[in-house]
Amino acid sequence: GCVVHLLNFNTRGRSTYCVLTEMADKIVEQPAKEMPDMRNVKLKMANLHLHANGVFSNVYRGTLLSPGGAPREIAIKKTWPESKDRNFEMIFLTGISRERHKNIIQMIYAFSNKRDDR
Repeated sequence: GCVVHLLNFNTRGRSTYCVLTEMADKIVEQPAKEMPDMRNVKLKMANLHLHANGVFSNVYRGTLLSPGGAPREIAIKKTWPESKDRNFEMIFLTGISRERHKNIIQMIYAFSNKRDDR
């Protein structure tokens, strides 16, 4: 399975990305947990495109339509945890045991699914 982390996206002049055609033209709805209180929410996202890929994760870029009022640009980090018991990426992104840092963006939602696609 994979774990997906929805993050605030900081656009620092990066505008090149590959279109992920299966998601680019549709609105995607996804049950998720709002961080840090783990409240259940339903995300509505649009314009999802592959932004960057790697061995351990892919990053998608898109627009969060709801919840949260006005649409905003987001990044979605999709990871494949090595262990089902302990997801170190999730621990790092949620900020457990560390103070906020100006260069580390905030995780706002998290969700997982059982598909093995990357």
